[in-house]
Amino acid sequence: MAQWVQRGPDVAIAYNGVADNKLVSYWYSAASAQSEVIDWPIQAVAPAGDYFISLNYCRLQKLRPDYGYSVEVSNFSAEMDDEQDGLWGVERDNGAAELLVSLAELRALTPDAAGADEHKVNHVMFSPSGNRFIFVYRWFGSEGKKSRLFLYERESGRVKLLLDEGMVSHYCWRTESEIIAYARGPAGDGYYQLNVDTCVVQTFAAGLLNQFGDGHPSISPCGDYLITDTYPDRKRQQRLLLYCFSDGRVEEIGRFLLPLCFDGVGRIDLHPRWSPDGRAVSVDSGHDGVRGTYVINIEGLLS
Repeated sequence: MAQWVQRGPDVAIAYNGVADNKLVSYWYSAASAQSEVIDWPIQAVAPAGDYFISLNYCRLQKLRPDYGYSVEVSNFSAEMDDEQDGLWGVERDNGAAELLVSLAELRALTPDAAGADEHKVNHVMFSPSGNRFIFVYRWFGSEGKKSRLFLYERESGRVKLLLDEGMVSHYCWRTESEIIAYARGPAGDGYYQLNVDTCVVQTFAAGLLNQFGDGHPSISPCGDYLITDTYPDRKRQQRLLLYCFSDGRVEEIGRFLLPLCFDGVGRIDLHPRWSPDGRAVSVDSGHDGVRGTYVINIEGLLS
C-alpha cells in the first residue's frame, strides 16, 4: 500500500509494516528524512494527508491472500468479532482511531449476507474533497461471492448504498459526486457512471471499453482522461488503455506480456497510476521476466 502523501509543503511516503508485534504504517517525511510510526495500517489516505482509513488485513489475508498480510500481530486477527471489525478512521497527527462502520452493521444492512460464511470490506477510495469515501462490502455464501458498493459521509456518519446488483469490482472518482465503476448494471457487466447523490446509473464508454472487460480505472489530474488496464487475454497480453472524455476515443498505449510464472496470488496487474502533472503513467509489469514498475510518457497522446 505504499503511496505518496502531500500535506502542505511536506511530502511523505506512507506504507504498511510490522513494529512491536503490531500491524502499523510508516510515514517517511522527505523534508525531515525521519520516519513516524502509527499503530494502524493504511488503506486509503485523505487528499489533505491528515486522515486515513484502516482495515483488518489479517481478515483480508484469510479471504483474499493477494490483498491481505500473512502476519501474526497483537492488534488484528482474522477472527475478530464483527462488532469490533470494519473500517476505522485514523488521525495522522496523534493516531487516534474510531471504528466508523462495523462488519456487523454492514451485514445488518445486507439481507442476503445474513447467512454468509465470510465477509469483508476493501477498496476504500476518498472523494476529491476527502469529505466522503466509497468502499466495497463483499460476502461469501451458498450462492458464491457477492458485492455491494457503499458511500460513507464523514460529517454525518451516514452509510449509503450505491450499487446492489451483486458484482462491483474497481472504480474511481471522476468528480465530487460522480464515480466510474466496473460493475453489474442495467446493461450487464461493464463500465458505468454513477452519481452518488442521486444514485442515477448510466452506461459509460459503451462498446469501447466493455469489450476488454474489467480493469483498474483512474482519472487524470486535469479530469479530461481516464486510464485503465485489462487482465491477460488468451495470449497473456495485458492492454493499457486511454479514454478521452471530450471525444470518446480510446487509445491503446501498449500491451504487456505476463509470463505464466506470474499467476494466481503472484499475478501482476498493471494498476496504472497518473503522475502528478498528468503527462505520464506508471504500471506494474512482469514482461521482462521480473516484477517491475515502469513509467511511460503519454504526452503525445493528449490533445
